[in-house]
Amino acid sequence: MAAVSGACVDARAPERFCQVTGLSRRTLQRIESGAGDPRYRDLLMIAAALDMRASVLVD
Repeated sequence: MAAVSGACVDARAPERFCQVTGLSRRTLQRIESGAGDPRYRDLLMIAAALDMRASVLVD
C-alpha cells in the first residue's frame, strides 16, 4: 500500500495480509492503486494488522 509502503509487511504475501485484515485482495488492490477512498473500517483493519494507529494511514 502506498500509505504504508515502509511498513514491515511482506509485500510478497498479499494472501496473508488479506487473511490478517479480513479484506479481499480486490479491496486491497483498489486501496493500493488509489482507485477510490477506503472505508474507515478498512483503515482500522489495515492499521491493526500493521500494529499502528489509523491516523498514520491518512494524509
